[in-house]
Amino acid sequence: MSTPTRRRERRQRPGGRSARVRAAVIAATLELLAERGYERMEIPEIARRAGVHMTSIYRRWGSKARLAGEALVERGVPLQPTPNTGALRTDLQRLLIGGSALLRTPPVRAMFEVLLSRSTDPSDEIARARDRFLAAHMKEARAVVARAVARSELPAGTDPAVLIELVVGPALLRTLLMGRDVDRASAIEIVARAEAALRAPPLRKVQASKERSTKRKT
Repeated sequence: MSTPTRRRERRQRPGGRSARVRAAVIAATLELLAERGYERMEIPEIARRAGVHMTSIYRRWGSKARLAGEALVERGVPLQPTPNTGALRTDLQRLLIGGSALLRTPPVRAMFEVLLSRSTDPSDEIARARDRFLAAHMKEARAVVARAVARSELPAGTDPAVLIELVVGPALLRTLLMGRDVDRASAIEIVARAEAALRAPPLRKVQASKERSTKRKT
């Protein structure tokens, strides 16, 4: 009769092998994406490089797009660096137009499906990869804000997370949910609204000013 320890070991082995298989497949996918691009990357070659059977890949990911999307999330780096044109406005406009073009490609679209659909359980592999991905983009946003503050385009203390919410959020909504590209006109409009909001005084300060004014009148 097997002991509880041996039973636990048997239960743990598949999970350990599953993690190794996933890591090998993700690594092979990223290598082939870099070498050949998405269109020329094929599942049989990924399986060969990873040392696994093709059926294991199809069973877990279902499609090449889904696998590429998960690999891009796992990579944990920005999809594209924010342009540095010398002005916040043109930096963000170019970022949105370039990002919209990227979202039309199957692997990047699949990546956002992975980001939006998987569990938020911190122990989940995708949740951890998503955290790395978002941290990399937050680092990029901090650099953008720092440059804009140095050029007196934004007030000191501007929250980079708010910049992402005001600029990237509307662009993703337009592209993913509304099915419309971010062209030059819409990029200009999104960035103008974001700039106005970021330069406006915080709501709490406006409210405090109104309260002081009311007290003086009474």
